Amino acid sequence: MKKLLIFLALTVGLLANATYESEMEGCPPGKTSGLPDNKVYIADKFNFYKCECTSYVAWKITQNGIKFLNSGTEVNGVWKATHFGNANNWDNAAKSIGLSVDKTPKVGDIAVWETMHVAYVESVNNDGTVTISEYNKNYDHKYTTRNIKITAIDNFIHIQGIALKDFWIKTAPIYANTTNGFDAQFKLVNNGSTAITYKKIALSIHDSAKKYVKDMKIFDNVTINANSTWSSDFIQTNTSNAGSYYAIVKVSKDGTNWSELGYNPFTVTASASGDTTKPTASVSYLSGVSIKEGTSSIGAYLNASDNKALSTITLQVANSSGTQVVNQSWNNSSTSYIWVWIG
Repeated sequence: MKKLLIFLALTVGLLANATYESEMEGCPPGKTSGLPDNKVYIADKFNFYKCECTSYVAWKITQNGIKFLNSGTEVNGVWKATHFGNANNWDNAAKSIGLSVDKTPKVGDIAVWETMHVAYVESVNNDGTVTISEYNKNYDHKYTTRNIKITAIDNFIHIQGIALKDFWIKTAPIYANTTNGFDAQFKLVNNGSTAITYKKIALSIHDSAKKYVKDMKIFDNVTINANSTWSSDFIQTNTSNAGSYYAIVKVSKDGTNWSELGYNPFTVTASASGDTTKPTASVSYLSGVSIKEGTSSIGAYLNASDNKALSTITLQVANSSGTQVVNQSWNNSSTSYIWVWIG
């Protein structure tokens, strides 16, 4: 009997700290280590210090396709020189180059404390809090995330650019050479005061060395209005070879030069071989909903797009002993399909 694995989502935020530290070639010990300053404060490529709060936020903004250095940043695609300096000076520096600064947060903003700290706003929550990611909160050069009341933060700098949000791909198992493959989805948030138009937006597959393999999908001539969110549709693809890969979201204003906004790693395993016997299972489903099974992998793909009259759809799977192992329902108005894999 093969084990049933259920669809899950993987978010890019969970990997942000590992990616940042890799680009910094590791974090030096923090101030709390008691080491001399030349062992603690090591310059980074943004002209801040590695694994300080300022360095991490500069990196996060850069990941959104916006050039950000200690000496200035892009405002609506135009370079504006200033000196950000210490964290408690960032809000004043931002105002000096025309960026909006207030006490109302948006996703992708920079949170500023007058007590010498900055952080990145990951989400704005309905309970009056924001979720932030940050480094060096405790002077230890460590990564943390937390929910904090909006009123506990002095100011928010509205970086005028694009932020990647809700980026997920189907988790394991992903098999090579399967018909259904796997899917992904993401959103782009325009935090600026003007619309931004991209010649191309792509979700691409790169190998473990970040070498381009193929495009999952390219969206042409996309305009994202000010203070708006653009959502990709469900993107489905497959891969021919087993191995480690990255799904990368990138944008291009001219169709030639690309800016990477973020990525998710995933692993493709070889198609199942040897025991190809399908598990004994009973599948009950509503009339009008088709169920398809893969070949080299054993899976069920449920597509309700041919029956828009169905408001709620349920997929139930039981093993040969009669034990129910899947019972998933979803609203047909929000999505037309779902799948589980038996592999």
